Amino acid sequence: MTKKYILAGAVAAFLAAANVAYAPISNQQLPKFQEPKITISTGNFLERYAQENEEKIHALLKELDDLDNYRTRDFNEDSLEILTARLMMGEDEDNQDICKIADTHTALNRLKIGGWYGKTFHEVVLKPEQYSCFNRGTDSNIFLKIPLEHNARDFLRDIQLSKNFWLGRYPDPTNGATHYYNPDKVKGTPDWVKTMRFCGRIGHHLYYKEK
Repeated sequence: MTKKYILAGAVAAFLAAANVAYAPISNQQLPKFQEPKITISTGNFLERYAQENEEKIHALLKELDDLDNYRTRDFNEDSLEILTARLMMGEDEDNQDICKIADTHTALNRLKIGGWYGKTFHEVVLKPEQYSCFNRGTDSNIFLKIPLEHNARDFLRDIQLSKNFWLGRYPDPTNGATHYYNPDKVKGTPDWVKTMRFCGRIGHHLYYKEK
């Protein structure tokens, strides 16, 4: 069985898991959107952006012939959208959409500051010892180079989130944060928190920005 058929099967499994049908469906049949419970007020943050099944199918099938392009040895070769999707997957695999988007906004906020953080989104995200999913020698660094073999369903979803992110559909829910950490996974409070101002909490992450 060729790789293309295997990947096609992964997409089919994803669509089946999402209960997606090929025939157009009415708005009454669409699942109701459930806004996640978070501690930061997001206002109209996830404002029922376009997720109709037919649109999703066309987007996924359009990508099918290019799925091999998601394998890489160098993240610097990624397009902006694909690098962003890798970031979402690496930092928040299987987490709620709002967590993925919040963490991505911290990178965008760093880019707006520039300076030491970097002059491009790639520089900001791939700067050593910043976004841990890209750190060399980690499990995430390895599986992010072959994301469809690791978790095709999650990565295909992240690609759609990434595209919507760069279309400006997601306001920043972090109140301008540039840093975050998960207190459930980090022993004690990181030293850098002392120089930061607390912005709020989303999911398991605590968010901070420069004072």
